[in-house]
Amino acid sequence: MDRGDAYQRRAWRLAYLLNGGDPDGAAAVMARVITAQPRLETLDPAHLDRLVVLSARHAEGWHGTRKAKPERRGRTGAGPTHPSAARPEALAILDVARTMPRQCLEAWILGRVDQLDLTAVSRAMDCSRTAATRHVERAEELMTQAVGPEQADRLASLRACVDALDPGPAVAAFRQEQRRRRRLRSAIAALAVAGIALVALVVLASLWVLGR
Repeated sequence: MDRGDAYQRRAWRLAYLLNGGDPDGAAAVMARVITAQPRLETLDPAHLDRLVVLSARHAEGWHGTRKAKPERRGRTGAGPTHPSAARPEALAILDVARTMPRQCLEAWILGRVDQLDLTAVSRAMDCSRTAATRHVERAEELMTQAVGPEQADRLASLRACVDALDPGPAVAAFRQEQRRRRRLRSAIAALAVAGIALVALVVLASLWVLGR
């Protein structure tokens, strides 16, 4: 796997987790990410994670507190792109995590699911290391209360599930849509230029006729 594919997988994985296993939400976040930075491989991992986190916040209209969302729907396509179709129990812990405040959810995903150190978590969340530590500790406290001693096993299952994610189809569809829009804009621009040229010819012809 080359660097571009690896970064694409990393971004999709994080977007998928931040959206509670909803492929539609993850695709919307990836669209924002790729629009902001078409070449993900030019970023370092911390900046890539931050771009995904901030894009996810923006997509949700995040203003410091997480809005309540309905339970994750079962719209998970077949095949490796959405492995939750075959292992729904793996994402059960993610449904629990989504009840936490937004920053706790982000910290839990980055610090516990992705197992990043606190410096990397703070950079991805665009906050201080102290704040990241507080969010991770609070998230751990809430998840321990909600899940109990089974948390470690469920985390391992969740990691195995999302590690199998394949962003290829969703990203390819978005890039194809981008190309279609570029072609459409080019066609409109060409028609505009042709229209201007036609008007200019008509004016010149009129002036020539009047000048005879």
